[in-house]
Amino acid sequence: MYFLHSLSDFWEIEAKGVAQKGVYLKQVGKIPIPVPPLSEQQQIVEELDLLNGIIEKKKAQLKELDHLAQSLFYEMFGDPITNEKGWEVKKLKDVSTLLNGRAYKQNELLSEGKYKVLRVGNFFTNSSYYYSDLELEDNKYCDNGDLLFAWSASFGAFIWHGKKVIYHYHIWKVLFDEKVLNKIYYQYLLNTMTKSFMNDVHGIGMVHLTKVGMEQYMLPVPPLALQQQFASKIEAIEKQKELIKQSITEVETLFNSRMDYYFN
Repeated sequence: MYFLHSLSDFWEIEAKGVAQKGVYLKQVGKIPIPVPPLSEQQQIVEELDLLNGIIEKKKAQLKELDHLAQSLFYEMFGDPITNEKGWEVKKLKDVSTLLNGRAYKQNELLSEGKYKVLRVGNFFTNSSYYYSDLELEDNKYCDNGDLLFAWSASFGAFIWHGKKVIYHYHIWKVLFDEKVLNKIYYQYLLNTMTKSFMNDVHGIGMVHLTKVGMEQYMLPVPPLALQQQFASKIEAIEKQKELIKQSITEVETLFNSRMDYYFN
C-alpha cells in the first residue's frame, strides 16, 4: 500500500483521458517493485503506521477543537434560528452591506500576475490560484481581515488571512457595523445559519443564494461585550489549532522523508 502511495507522481504524469483520467494495466505492470525480506517490510510498515497514526490523531484534535468552538457558540447564544435566548434581532441588510466580486472570463485568468483571484474553491478544496493584472475599483479587492461569504455551489463565511486579492463574483465581501457586531461572532453566526440559508438556495446545476434573499434574514444581536467574550475564546482555540497544524506539517514532512528513503 505504501509503495503504491509513493507512486502518486507517476499516476499524475501517466494518467490519460479527458473526462476521466486513468492509467493502463500494461503501464502499471511494468513498474518494478522493491521486495525486501518480509521482516524488513514489517519494520517499514510499523514506522510508517506510527507516523500516520500521529497525523490522524492530531487531525482528530483539530476536529474536536472545531466542535468545541461550535458548542461554545450554542452555549453562549443558543440556536440563532429559534433565538431561544430572546436576543434583539436586526435584518441583515440593516447592519451589513454585501459587495459582489468580479465575474471573470476564462481568458482573463492568468497563471501569474499582480493579484491573486480568490474563488469559492480556494476556501474548500482548491489550493491553486489564478492571477490578474487588472486594476479595478476598490470594492473588488479584499484585504487581510475582511469578512467574506461564499454564496454559490459551496457556502460559508470566512475571514481572509493574506495579502490583497481580487475576490470572484461568487463571493460577497461583508461590510458591517462594528458597533453592533463583532467579526468573529458574525462569522460563526453566518456559518451556523448557513443550514437555514440552504433551504433558500436557487438553481440546479450550481445552486446559489440571492443577495436580496440573504439581506432579508433576521440576525440575533446579543450585547457586543458578550460577542467579544466569545471572540476571545475562539481566538484562544485558533491559537491551539495553529500549533497542532504546525505539528502536523512537521510529522508529514518526516513521513514524506521516510517514504522517499524507502521507495525512491
